[in-house]
Amino acid sequence: MNNRSLDLNEFVTNNLTDKEVAREFLNASLETYLEDGDVEEFLRSLELVIKANPLLAEVGTHLQKASQFGTIVTLLSKLGLRLKIA
Repeated sequence: MNNRSLDLNEFVTNNLTDKEVAREFLNASLETYLEDGDVEEFLRSLELVIKANPLLAEVGTHLQKASQFGTIVTLLSKLGLRLKIA
């Protein structure tokens, strides 16, 4: 990896702890999900935000499948976020 590369862990540590960045990141992921239906990709994005915010780790352990959509809403709420339908 060259010096200009940013690995995923560094991105998570440096950026997704910021509430605004996390919100934008999750909104972009949600939009992609609404377009292509790939819920697994949205869940991976949500897991990255959870990893960046250790206080959410306990709630995040309950995130197993897309059928637990209420858990997703709870996690977003704890981040001070909400799903947005445009």
